[in-house]
Amino acid sequence: MRMPSLWQVLLAASLLNAADLAAEDLRPPTLKGTYSDVCVHPESGDLLGTELSFTRSGDVTYVLMQGYEGEAVPPELLTVTYRGAQMYVTAEGGGDVLAMELKGTALYVRWLGRRLGSSGSERDVLHHGVAVWAGGEPAYCGARGKSSASG
Repeated sequence: MRMPSLWQVLLAASLLNAADLAAEDLRPPTLKGTYSDVCVHPESGDLLGTELSFTRSGDVTYVLMQGYEGEAVPPELLTVTYRGAQMYVTAEGGGDVLAMELKGTALYVRWLGRRLGSSGSERDVLHHGVAVWAGGEPAYCGARGKSSASG
């Protein structure tokens, strides 16, 4: 019985590792918990920002989008859709509301359809934390930028 050469073994191992890495890069992450940029206005005490709270049911990821414009505005229940490695928050009628990218514990969002985030910009950064509606206490606006709710 002939033994494979060291070169053949190393080549086979490197091909398996490359295939594993390529497969991981194509799958979007599963979003869990809450991501927020909600903060307290230092002069008025108003809550400002957006929270996205994710949960799964079967194959569907739902997101409760809670905005704060001085106080809580009515929340929206939306779904997360995936197109390749891209993630979107989608309204019931099928229109995309947000494009999302997860980097570490930060969720980078780009508002779509002429919507603007709490910063007045098309782009916001939300951080993993505890939702205000679940007892999280946000930092003051402007303290280290807009801070996320923490518990």
